[in-house]
Amino acid sequence: MHLIANMVNNDARSIKDNHIGLRGKKAAQKLTLKHGLIVAERKNLALTHQEALDQSEANRYKIYTAIMESLPKCRNLEELEARLKTYGIEVLYKFKGQTQERQGISFRLEKDVFKGSKVDRNFSLGNLEKTLSQGQRQNPIQVIEATNPIRLSGRGVPNASNPASQLAQELENILLQSTGNLLSDLMKPEYVPQGVNPDLLREARKKKKRKKLR
Repeated sequence: MHLIANMVNNDARSIKDNHIGLRGKKAAQKLTLKHGLIVAERKNLALTHQEALDQSEANRYKIYTAIMESLPKCRNLEELEARLKTYGIEVLYKFKGQTQERQGISFRLEKDVFKGSKVDRNFSLGNLEKTLSQGQRQNPIQVIEATNPIRLSGRGVPNASNPASQLAQELENILLQSTGNLLSDLMKPEYVPQGVNPDLLREARKKKKRKKLR
């Protein structure tokens, strides 16, 4: 959802946007509590209606699913590239200047091309290389058992009759645990001592920082 706002009021004066990030965070928290919303911390394929997506977005999800199912079986990018080819997905690399040093990765399905980070932030070139490197040292199943990932409940539980889908969901949980979740951190309420005005506390911290810089 996108919000378009006029930053000039009816008197032709600019509307102040001081602490707009903090105010937006507080507003999001209030709306979450008021309407009983659930923060979308991860892609949940079991709850994604891919048939309702347009063709380009559906292809992005197909690439995501193919990578998740292929990663546990691969030891390097070349093996991942070969497995994705069976899904009709082509792997494209961005190189540094005229060298063979890889700088980025993209995936093509039909007419659509997506950067790895646009498919999922864990699928950037650096993150994929890191995941594949860890997979070489430890069996993915052992990693899953050792990390004891949080399992989804209700409709979010992967279909037990589809082992590939279940393994993909478990690997996704591991990747999320290793990289953290920015949205989850943003939605956490800030600790403020009881009886202290949060705005005053924040202003005091800023003054303290300014003194240090001087």
